[in-house]
Amino acid sequence: MINNKLIENFYSASVLVFHMLIIKCSKCKRKIYKYVKIGKGQLIRCWKNRIVEDNCIVEGKIIKCACGNIIGTDEGNFIKIKSSAIIISGTKQ
Repeated sequence: MINNKLIENFYSASVLVFHMLIIKCSKCKRKIYKYVKIGKGQLIRCWKNRIVEDNCIVEGKIIKCACGNIIGTDEGNFIKIKSSAIIISGTKQ
C-alpha cells in the first residue's frame, strides 16, 4: 500500500512554474518577444518553441530590434540573449 503523503510530496516536487514574459528592447522599449518561461532563474536562452509572439528582425544569426539594438544570436533551437539589451516584465500563470 502506498502512503498518500509520499504521493503528495512526489507531485508537489515535480510541479513546474510557468511565467509569461514580455521581453522589450532596453533602448527603445519596443516589445520583441512574448515568451513562456518554465522554472526559476535568469533568462539566458529563449527556446524557439516557447516564443508566442515574435517582433524581432533577423539578419543572419544576429537578432535585432527595429531600432538596431542587438538582442542576441541564433544558436539553432534557441536564441542566446544579451541580457544588457533587454528589459523583462511578466506574470506567473
